[in-house]
Amino acid sequence: MNRDLAATLKLAGVLTLLFLAYLFRSALVQPPAVNPDHAFNTERTYARLARILGDETPHPVDSDANDQVIARLITEIEALGFEPIIRDDFHCVNQWRRLRCARLQNIAFWVTKPGPNAVLVLSHHDSVPAGPGASDDGAGVAASLEIAHLMKTRDLKRPLLVLITDGEELGLMGANLFVEKDPLANKVGAVVNMEARGISGLSALIQTSRPNTNDLKILDNGTRLPAASSLNADIYELLPNDTDMTEFLSLPVDAANLAYAGDVAFYHTPGDNLANMDKRALFNLGASGLAATETFLDQTGHKPEIQVLYVDILGYFIVTLTPLVTAIILVLCLLLALAVLWQSRNNTVLWRVTLVPPLALGLGLGLAIGATMLVDLIRPERFFGAAYPIALRGLHASAALAGTMIIYTFMTRAGEAKTLLAASWAWTAILGTIAFFTVQGATIVFALPLAIFILASIGFLFGKDLIGYSCAGLGAALFAIIALPLTA
Repeated sequence: MNRDLAATLKLAGVLTLLFLAYLFRSALVQPPAVNPDHAFNTERTYARLARILGDETPHPVDSDANDQVIARLITEIEALGFEPIIRDDFHCVNQWRRLRCARLQNIAFWVTKPGPNAVLVLSHHDSVPAGPGASDDGAGVAASLEIAHLMKTRDLKRPLLVLITDGEELGLMGANLFVEKDPLANKVGAVVNMEARGISGLSALIQTSRPNTNDLKILDNGTRLPAASSLNADIYELLPNDTDMTEFLSLPVDAANLAYAGDVAFYHTPGDNLANMDKRALFNLGASGLAATETFLDQTGHKPEIQVLYVDILGYFIVTLTPLVTAIILVLCLLLALAVLWQSRNNTVLWRVTLVPPLALGLGLGLAIGATMLVDLIRPERFFGAAYPIALRGLHASAALAGTMIIYTFMTRAGEAKTLLAASWAWTAILGTIAFFTVQGATIVFALPLAIFILASIGFLFGKDLIGYSCAGLGAALFAIIALPLTA
């Protein structure tokens, strides 16, 4: 068989595997099955939420329906043996150049005796006018009550306070009222917030305080690690979305902001109801919130912190790197990749092979965007892609892989695999360096695979090609393991 053809077929086989992995990558971020033996009782939590929501009438801030939800919520709090503290106040917030005012009813209660350096479990009880808010944020409210129920008989090292705010959907108004005016705010030392931007999916740690090493200790506990990466946290900060946690980060607190976001087409719609809620998502959110609360409750005193980059590996464990170590990996990998390219300069047309990765990326991306635009012309419905996600993902992947194959077929020759690998990882190091100065949280996605390619480069430079190719393959596999769940 022609060597060029054989190499092309090998690449096609690898890309086919990547295509299938990309197509079904959402399976990597599904919440675990409800564990009936877990301390967090999902059925009890769901039943409590159903009683609070009643007939599931939408209940925005300062509405009769919200008053009824508040009355039922207070009944549930009292039934658990706690004494609710109701802050009924008229409050205004100047946000996004708009003055917003409303009557707010924040509800708080102490699980323990009141005291300083308390852990706060946070959620909000209001919904948008369009839907009943079973997930946003009924799930957080019900999970907060279940956590309080589980904690009330334990001997805790720190005080525990629960706060259920009002007016979150109108602009974080209840949280702003609490932080600015409520004397209880001075007693808060750590915050666990539970939210939703959909009706299903794996919970994610979308936000922490800075520095973050105390916050990340919550990932040492739990049924399954919530999806966690510094990339997600940085993207969340760039988006025009906020939760109540935004207001609390103005205080000197540790923070864990947890949320699930599957089936986002139901977000802020009538479809955010009890019938559509995935109980696995409710369980995962509650179990993650419980683990975070327990972790913060065990942290006493002030411990020095640093800021780290982090990513979970398929939910099994967390990897952290300091920015300094990450920068060293990026620079060292780039230098070694360039050394491998220089070593190959007499065996190939170096400039041609070096241009293959960016051209493949550019053409693949361009074809994927073009294919999406074509679909949009044919089917302009707003949620067509959400209705047929596998078809749309398949189109994206097919177009991108077609672009890759076109560039590879016409711009590479047999025997250039080592040079092409070095060029690919050199460009990856360059992208990682750009990310370091723009969206630093993204750097962790590049740094871990690049650390392995450092070993591959050393193998190539010393004539140990088997070590080089093995490490390069391992680095590429690690990159896929990290990147695929993030894209889902």
